Amino acid sequence: MKDISYSALSNAALRAAESYYPEDERLFYDRTAFYLLPPLWKLFLKLMKFSPLREMIYSKRDKEMPGVIGNLLYRTKYIDDVLKENLKEIEQLLILGSGFDTRAYRFDGVEKLKVFEVDHPQTISKKRKGLKKLYKKIPDHVRLVEIDFDKKKLEEVLLDNNFAFNKKTLVIWEGVTQYIEQKSVDKIFDFFAELETGSKILFSYVKKGIVDGSDRSEVDQQIISFVEEMGLDWKTGIESSKIETILNDNGLNLIEDVGREEYKKRYSHLTSREINIYAGERIVYAEKR
Repeated sequence: MKDISYSALSNAALRAAESYYPEDERLFYDRTAFYLLPPLWKLFLKLMKFSPLREMIYSKRDKEMPGVIGNLLYRTKYIDDVLKENLKEIEQLLILGSGFDTRAYRFDGVEKLKVFEVDHPQTISKKRKGLKKLYKKIPDHVRLVEIDFDKKKLEEVLLDNNFAFNKKTLVIWEGVTQYIEQKSVDKIFDFFAELETGSKILFSYVKKGIVDGSDRSEVDQQIISFVEEMGLDWKTGIESSKIETILNDNGLNLIEDVGREEYKKRYSHLTSREINIYAGERIVYAEKR
């Protein structure tokens, strides 16, 4: 895959398309994502406004990557809720591998925080263009931070951008861990250990057995093959049974570890749509002690 931003653009398009559903059927509303996308992506999204075409596209993608769209939608809803719950307590929002995340722009109260959006230079460049088209300039509360997680140290890059380690921070690290090397994942956990007491962390992960092949279903293999065709590889997985140990070693306490079953229990009442959810990825919500 030549464009490293493709995955981020695709995810943003799916979040924007969720806004086309009626209020009593959608999981969240994210029209901001539409305005950040390049022209061709916007044209594609306009076509998805037509329900039959949207459902046909979703059906095709769900056959290629079973449950991945559903996981993205429920993951987004869950993280949105955690952010809203913490808005009055935190002083900073740090989004690692931010892509075309719009949480800095679509929730009241976020503008009172300092928001750091961290991602690869190519992705940040495209997002910067989208933000300037939408707002004429980058909003004052947002700092776009360029980094290659496999090559640069996060702490140094953040300090260069006036990140304050003595402020309570909510960290969102969504859809990233499986795509980077284990050593880079470990470095981010080391970074978490330096955060202020009371800071909160959200990160998604794919189960280790899926990534290394020791416990991989046909659905897992189908998704991995599709991802590889796009030029990406799943490099790192985490064992669910070791989550608490990893967190404890870095000064963190587990609040919850959620996935498909938890999403169904928490959000099934929000929509009558039958949404397939991939079970191989989960989200950890933790607090710095």
